[in-house]
Amino acid sequence: MSRSLFCIFIMIFSLTAPGKAISNEFNWGGSLGLSTWFPDWSNEDTNFESSSSGLYGPSLFIHYRNFGLGLQYFTGQFDLLFPGTSDEITADRSDFDVILSYRIARLFQASVLYKSIQYDWQQTFDVESTLNGFGFGGGINHVFPVGILLYGYGFYMPGLDYEQRITHGARYSGDASGYWFEAGSGHVFSNPGILFKLGYRYQIIDIESQSSSWQETTKGFRFDVSYCF
Repeated sequence: MSRSLFCIFIMIFSLTAPGKAISNEFNWGGSLGLSTWFPDWSNEDTNFESSSSGLYGPSLFIHYRNFGLGLQYFTGQFDLLFPGTSDEITADRSDFDVILSYRIARLFQASVLYKSIQYDWQQTFDVESTLNGFGFGGGINHVFPVGILLYGYGFYMPGLDYEQRITHGARYSGDASGYWFEAGSGHVFSNPGILFKLGYRYQIIDIESQSSSWQETTKGFRFDVSYCF
C-alpha cells in the first residue's frame, strides 16, 4: 500500500469509526487521526534551500488513567537546491515519534521520547541518513468546557545516533543531540468527537560525524484532524 493511500485510509477510519466523543481524562480513551506538517528544512553543512508540499501521516494517542502513549509518523518529499547548482534534488524524509507520558498533575505531563528520522536523496550517488535515539521532556494540555484546546510541550534529546550511507561504499557515523518543542490550539466537537488542531513545531539537531559537524533545523506549522474515542 502506498504512503498516500495508507494515510487516506487512516483519515477515513478516524472520521467514521464508532466510539465516544470525549473520554474522561483519567480513564481509558484516546484519539486517532491524520496530521500534516509544513516544515522548512535547513542544513548548515550543505546549506541547501528546501521546499515541500508537506509531510503527512497518521497519529495515535491512547491513555489509561495517568499513563499515555502517543505515536506520530510523518513522511513526504522535499525539493532541495544545493549552492552552485541549478538542478533540484528530490529528497524523501520520514519522522517517527513514540512518546510515553505520565500525568503528574491535572495539566502537566512528564514524558520520554523515542525519535527516528530518515532521509535520502540522489545526486551523482545515493545518500541515505538516519538519526535515532531517546529524549525526555514534558508539557501541558487542557480542554476547556467550551471545547477549546490549548497545548504546549518540548523534548531534549541528548544522545542520538547518526549514520550516513553512500552507494559507492562510504559509511559515516557520529553522535547528535537536539531539542524540539511545539505549541498550539484546537477545538473538540463533542458530537461527533472530532478534534481539529493547529500548532507550530520547531526542531533543532546538532550532528557530529567523522567528517564534519553541523546543525539541522526543521520548523513549520502542522494541522491535525482526529477522532476522539
